[in-house]
Amino acid sequence: MIDTSVWQRRWSVDSEAVGDGKAAMAYLAPYVIRGAVSNWRVDWCDDADSLDEAHCRLQVKRSGTRQYRPMALSVQEFIRRWLQHVLPAGLHRVRHYGFLHSSSRRSLKELRILIAVSLGQVHYLVCHEQIVMPESNAMLCPVCGGLASTR
Repeated sequence: MIDTSVWQRRWSVDSEAVGDGKAAMAYLAPYVIRGAVSNWRVDWCDDADSLDEAHCRLQVKRSGTRQYRPMALSVQEFIRRWLQHVLPAGLHRVRHYGFLHSSSRRSLKELRILIAVSLGQVHYLVCHEQIVMPESNAMLCPVCGGLASTR
């Protein structure tokens, strides 16, 4: 549980562009696609009578040499480290913004057409749009002229 005093604090976040983002994508992509520890990295685990006595060995990558080396941990320490990568309930690993967001109004097909037009790959578009005339007693939106819905 997060202490409620955290939300009362004014946070100062310094964010600035660094490079073109390729290094950040290379770092974050494995966390998006797979979990923190894959099965091949765990060499062995003891079959001890209790978790206090059990140990396991896994392969960890050294940051300097980028080579794997074995590391022995107690099972409790392994579980503690693994649980640091588990997100709290309600949080998602990846959030979608823009046209990938579920409430996006533009369809992917429409976006592909717009991209093709902007790249000069489409010279003309033929559109057969059916015009629906509103009923005489229907309310129109004063901003866009569309049908106003009442709930």
